[in-house]
Amino acid sequence: MLIPVIRHLSTLADFNCLVMGLTTAASQLGRCGIQSVGFSSLLRDDDVRAISHGRRLFSSLPQDGAVDPQESIAYLGLSYADLEERLGVEGAAVEYALKGRQAFLPLGPMRRACIKYAPDVIVTTISPRAEQAAILVASEMKIPSVCLIDLFARPSLKRASTQGYATRVCVISDSVKNWLIRAGRRPDEVVVTGNPVFDELFARDIKSKAVLLREKNKWQGKKVILWASQIEPERNPFSGRIGDPSLPWSVEACLKDIIRSKDDWHLVIRYHPNQGCVPTSEVDEKITISERNEPLAPLLQAVDLVVTLTSTVGLEARLLGKPLITVDMSVYSDDTPYAKLGFSVGIDDLSELESAMSRLLDGCIGPNSLSELPRIGMATDSVVQQILKLSNEGA
Repeated sequence: MLIPVIRHLSTLADFNCLVMGLTTAASQLGRCGIQSVGFSSLLRDDDVRAISHGRRLFSSLPQDGAVDPQESIAYLGLSYADLEERLGVEGAAVEYALKGRQAFLPLGPMRRACIKYAPDVIVTTISPRAEQAAILVASEMKIPSVCLIDLFARPSLKRASTQGYATRVCVISDSVKNWLIRAGRRPDEVVVTGNPVFDELFARDIKSKAVLLREKNKWQGKKVILWASQIEPERNPFSGRIGDPSLPWSVEACLKDIIRSKDDWHLVIRYHPNQGCVPTSEVDEKITISERNEPLAPLLQAVDLVVTLTSTVGLEARLLGKPLITVDMSVYSDDTPYAKLGFSVGIDDLSELESAMSRLLDGCIGPNSLSELPRIGMATDSVVQQILKLSNEGA
């Protein structure tokens, strides 16, 4: 969501855009040609204890992930040291044992970043932990901040409803703005911008690129289904609901079985950037693995149906008028209620998946609630204007 904003800001002569790409974001930014710094840039000579914590915690993680080991050690170590500063040694141990990395709120490292880099404006998303800490530190240090909210998710909205949580909150629709105002935010603090990541969906050449993609992959005459995968945690950090980390792989296995029984169906699997280690899929002419650097917009335009848990890819699919199935078995399903909003056909049992796919692929599009979908086309410009306005006010 921030990549289009970063690119736009980088073209402005009077603007220096410093990007913090934390954990898996660094590799995603790198693939887009955007340089970034991480927690390793915040380490000091006296961080012996933090580095020790980082090495200890890193040793328990899979060692073939997408994050640079030194960056992982710095992130884990500085975040855990901050947790100890806030809760004490015993309190931190108990909290981390209960919540894992969800226990982090690295206020100390973000204070270091603000002191070191002296930003005029801080821009981030509504994500928890480090990004949440950035917004809180910005308020504490009187630095103007912009927070982008990409969904209708209630836990995120609750956090953003707190007075002072970002100088400006950029949201995707009027309904989200109205909810925040009812919750106590001032109308001038909340701006309907849309989501910058959706702007590319309506580029002039998307449809022609989609046609070429179908030809390249020999999908002519096929009904192409996209499975937009994602990580499923063991526990919802907001509600405490217990999850099943194997759920994405169960859905994938079910989809593969269904596809193999249909002569004219083809499955495309798109793994989430945070799924660092994915199982090696066997070679199968009925299955395509979408590479992480493959542009999403032409792919969405090229497919006939999208299946996901709660990914924003589902919302993008609906913006393009594509039918959507959500597997409402995720710990985040209640927080991102696509089916209840009328955006998707929701299923809560994998035995229902094949029949739902058949109905939609046979032409019964089903959900068509477009009134609550976000504004599209000019979101990047709208967000940038809010950043420039705050920058000029603070000059």
